[in-house]
Amino acid sequence: MLSARDAFKVGFLSRCVENGLGPAEILAAVKAAGDLLEKRAFLGDLVGKGVDLAKGVGGAALGYGLPLALAAPVVGGGALGYGLAKATDVDDTDIKEIKDQEVVDEYRRQTEKLRRQKAVRDYHRLVQRTGRVFP
Repeated sequence: MLSARDAFKVGFLSRCVENGLGPAEILAAVKAAGDLLEKRAFLGDLVGKGVDLAKGVGGAALGYGLPLALAAPVVGGGALGYGLAKATDVDDTDIKEIKDQEVVDEYRRQTEKLRRQKAVRDYHRLVQRTGRVFP
């Protein structure tokens, strides 16, 4: 009985003979097939190593990952809340700067309001009604 490797060799060579290939062409086809098999074996080894690595990481994740996954929302939420509280914390110097900025903004609003009122008064003086009706 032939092994799987020997059966492949016999089948490959018989297929080459059926296709009418000569000895040089068969040798070239064998080399090309060998190169493909080497590449496939190399990729298979890489995939196998990747699977082994994933199994190791998965096993470690079950041992350590589950408790970390359960603790992560609590720890992350606490850290995020603390950071947000510190970021929005207002001290006395910030309050003074805010008050000063509000005063400056109000002065600008009042100045603009006075400019508009003056422009309206000047316009009304310029365009006074004479009381005459124009045909």
